[in-house]
Amino acid sequence: MFAAAVAHGCRQTDRMHTHAEAAASISRDQDFRLLIAWSSVFEGWSAVLVGKSEEGLRRIADGIAEARRMGSEQFLPHLAGLAAEAYLVSGNATEGLRSVEDGLRAGIRTGERFWQPELLRLKGELEIARDPCAAPEAEQSFRDAIACAQIQGANVLALRAAVSLGRLLQRVGRRVEARNFISGISRGLEQWTGADISEANALLGELATR
Repeated sequence: MFAAAVAHGCRQTDRMHTHAEAAASISRDQDFRLLIAWSSVFEGWSAVLVGKSEEGLRRIADGIAEARRMGSEQFLPHLAGLAAEAYLVSGNATEGLRSVEDGLRAGIRTGERFWQPELLRLKGELEIARDPCAAPEAEQSFRDAIACAQIQGANVLALRAAVSLGRLLQRVGRRVEARNFISGISRGLEQWTGADISEANALLGELATR
C-alpha cells in the first residue's frame, strides 16, 4: 500500500496500479478492512485514468466512506486528493473542489499535512476548470501550494505547483514571469528525473521559443 502511495506521488501510474492491486489482493485474503478501503481508492483512481470514470469514482467514494465508517481519518487528505484529481480528469470540477476542501479540513483536524501542497495545487486546477475566468483565484492557490511545499521541503510538489502556475501565467500572457518563476524553483534540481522534471523542462522550452 505504501509502495502504491509513493508511486502515485512520483506519478508512476503503472507501478501504482500494480502495487494497489497487490495490496487489495492481500488485504482481501486477510480481511484487512481498512487496507481494503485504502486500496480501493487507489484502484478507483487508476480506473478513472484509463477512462472508466463512473466505476473509478464509485470505488473511490466507497473506499473513503468505508474508512470513515471504521473511524479512521488516517491518510484522508491524500485519499481526498486522489478523489479531487479523479474528478478533475472526469470533468466534474465542483465535486473535485468539495474533495479538496474535505482533505484540507481533515488535515487541520489531524495535523496530517504532507499532501496539503498538492491539495492546494489541485484547488487551483479545479478553479480554472470550473471557471476559466477564475485565474486570480487559481494563481493564489498555486502560490499557496508552492509556499506550503517549500516550508515542508517538498521540492517535487513545489515544482509541480510551479508548473501549474507557469501554465496559467503563459495563458494570460505573462510568459517572462512564468519562465523566471519556474527557473527559480527548479534551480538545483537539474539532476533529478521523473515526470515533474520533464514537464518543467518542456514548459521552459516552450516559454523560451515562442
